[in-house]
Amino acid sequence: MKNLSSRRLLYLYITSFLVLAGSIFCLWYPNRSELNEKHARKRVENIHQLAWVYANKGDFTKAQTLFGESLELCRDFMEGSDPLMLSSLNNLGWTEKRIGNYVQALFYYNEAYNGREKHLGKSHRDTLITKVNLASVYVERGDLTHAEALYQDILETRKAQFEPGHPDILSSMIHLGGFYRYSGQLELAKPFLLQATNLLVETLGSEADSTLQAFEELGALHMAEGNFADAHKLYVQVFEARKKQLGLEHQDVLKVQETLGVIFRGMGRMDEAIEFQKSALAGRRKQFGYFHALVASSLYNLGITYVGMNELESALEVFAQADTICSHNLGEGHPWTMGIRSEIQNLQQRIQSPVGSVLDQ
Repeated sequence: MKNLSSRRLLYLYITSFLVLAGSIFCLWYPNRSELNEKHARKRVENIHQLAWVYANKGDFTKAQTLFGESLELCRDFMEGSDPLMLSSLNNLGWTEKRIGNYVQALFYYNEAYNGREKHLGKSHRDTLITKVNLASVYVERGDLTHAEALYQDILETRKAQFEPGHPDILSSMIHLGGFYRYSGQLELAKPFLLQATNLLVETLGSEADSTLQAFEELGALHMAEGNFADAHKLYVQVFEARKKQLGLEHQDVLKVQETLGVIFRGMGRMDEAIEFQKSALAGRRKQFGYFHALVASSLYNLGITYVGMNELESALEVFAQADTICSHNLGEGHPWTMGIRSEIQNLQQRIQSPVGSVLDQ
């Protein structure tokens, strides 16, 4: 009888302990989740700060890895509408674009844009920023119809929000003018780019980031018009300012350096063109490796210069390297791939018919 009472008492102790433990767990577990979310949020914010440090140094691969890590934390601990989640998506899309991964960039930008439009509204500044980024990827992928519609809509939205001359309106004018220049509609591009550039110089000065972007777009327009002297003046200003701000190995500086090579080629200064283009190619290979879309761009421009110097075998060699990269990374039907293959075909015909190539000159 005594043993039976002791056993019942033991059962009572065990049951009481389990009830108490369950109660504590029910109170503790929600708080644990809250603590984890707070910890995750702080960690994401810290990761973003570190990622931008690498991005500002031009190390976009490291920034991409960090933004990817931050997005995984957001997906684990936050709602899809959380501003930090949407910011992580936009940032990751930005780095994917900078390193030439346009398919991934389009995926992340679309998700960020849909989330921001739904939860912030179509006219919110963050929504419009992501919309600009989305349009730029459409341009890189050759989808000019979608890109034009987005750029036009962004400009009209900002005109309805701000007074004329507002920096956001000028930025949108540069984007739309740059699009028209890229698509070959030079007469449409010129008024946008001239007006916005002049106003930016007046309001922000010649070394502000927005002004330097305007100089690049206006310089590219001058190049398209065959006015290489004016393009050279603008790009030298951009090159010196960017080099001072970012250092010679930064991706933005390498891009300007390569463009200066193209300008030197247009001016007939072939030795300087080769020097600048080879330097930009080496910098991009160091930063991204040998099998990258931006490396292909450098190879293509170098090949065009070799053609201008009548060094056809050297041109064919670099075009073949560019073709391998573009067909794999961008696809057989991408404008870059098709343009390179057209150059290869023309070169092969010239090499096989040397008399004809001389007459063509």
